[in-house]
Amino acid sequence: MAKFEKAIETVLAHEGRWYADPRGGDTDYGISLSFLKMLPDADGDGFSDGDLNRDGIVCAEDVKHLTLTTAQNLYRRYFWDKYRYGQITNQDLATKVMDFSVNMGPRQAHLVVQRALAYHVDIAVDGFLGPKSLSHLNTVAPLWTLGEIRHEAAKFYRSLNDPVHLKGWLNRAYA
Repeated sequence: MAKFEKAIETVLAHEGRWYADPRGGDTDYGISLSFLKMLPDADGDGFSDGDLNRDGIVCAEDVKHLTLTTAQNLYRRYFWDKYRYGQITNQDLATKVMDFSVNMGPRQAHLVVQRALAYHVDIAVDGFLGPKSLSHLNTVAPLWTLGEIRHEAAKFYRSLNDPVHLKGWLNRAYA
């Protein structure tokens, strides 16, 4: 099975550090203010998991309180564990799927994966990475699948018509 520790290295290398994103608010380690605002109170302590300074308001100050460890914990809980990426047996595939999930959102990343798999197997392209999708990820030739996932991701990035970010996104797709 794939390891979170390997995947998170790639995600953090692509996401980098502090960035003032006009679309999602301040971002650090790839964790945006808009993402923090979406988080529930999963641990039941009375504070949203995004309220990192525990003042009752999820705001830019919480992004400033983000540590590497906290970012890793958020990625593990809300990406790796939630979408069962650890069940993917090939490390490179698991890393790529998680990396795209962080960058383009889980549903879109899962659509990219399913479109890639659909060239080889009969699969529903619904954005839900369920048991069938995971099984196909684990049985179709990993190098072939990885190439097709990269191709499908590049097609998605090009469809966004965003020349400012396109080069970086394509670099990420083919990394």
